[in-house]
Amino acid sequence: MGQIVAMPLDVILNMRNDYEELFSRDHANFFMYKSGLRYGVSLVRDLEEKSDFDSIGEKVSFLAVQTGLLAVRPKEISEKKIVFEPYNTPDNLDPFYMAGYIAGLTSELLGTSYSAIYKEGLIVLNPIQKNLEELLNKKTVVGSDEGRKELIQVSELRRGESYLIKDNVKEPANTLNVFISEIINNEREGLFITRMFPPTVREFYWEKYNIEVPTIWLTTQKPQSDIVVIDPSRYDFELKRALSDFIKQKEGVAVLHGVDFLISRVSFEQIRKFLQDLIDITSTTKSTLLIPMDPESMDRIQFNQLKLDLREYGVN
Repeated sequence: MGQIVAMPLDVILNMRNDYEELFSRDHANFFMYKSGLRYGVSLVRDLEEKSDFDSIGEKVSFLAVQTGLLAVRPKEISEKKIVFEPYNTPDNLDPFYMAGYIAGLTSELLGTSYSAIYKEGLIVLNPIQKNLEELLNKKTVVGSDEGRKELIQVSELRRGESYLIKDNVKEPANTLNVFISEIINNEREGLFITRMFPPTVREFYWEKYNIEVPTIWLTTQKPQSDIVVIDPSRYDFELKRALSDFIKQKEGVAVLHGVDFLISRVSFEQIRKFLQDLIDITSTTKSTLLIPMDPESMDRIQFNQLKLDLREYGVN
């Protein structure tokens, strides 16, 4: 085994502060997770280590503690989920960095990609889809209702309809409530395309309601092995294909969050035409398209023009 070099804790703290000041909390979360992931992967590669599934808990625990960053012990090892419990860990160690670091160690040791979240004092890892095609083939999973928080009752959505929902530009909670209600109450397939950082969506929504939903991050960040992204410049290829394939094949409900972001990166005229094409595609299927928009984040004339193309949710 080669020499193990630990990254100083103060460097990790400064990385978080600097990136959050320059960009946003979601981007800082992504940056910290990605940094931890890269460190974990590079450490395993430098040491030329590998592990089989039966030994992964012991191997990750050993490598993690040797760096001096954190100590973890395995709590659950199964095909669907691997769980580690951190202990003797600095209180101010960034949870996104920590989750990414353990995901990097595990993924590289096993040769299989895993994503991780830090939740309720545990690091929970799940095998992931490596690309857009695999993600779109993934089914929505609804677990048992044990521990599930009650959903607000919502009006049922029409099949073949595209809705505009007035919502918060950063976190479309109203849209998510409608979306999750359709998935749980009406047993529909779901696709969530968002400006929110996917591990955050999973922690605060999918885990809360015990569901798993294919989630795509709409961002200019480079793709990572554990997060499927679509760049806004690819709106008329990858984004349209992802949405149209889902709408035609799944008879489900899709969310496109981030229209204001697309407009800022492309142009209003191009994005309006793109949306009109999606609306036409949806109208010939049994699927439903939800588009959250914040009138405060958009040009008023542009917002009103988009209202003409869409049915407003909750308005007769």
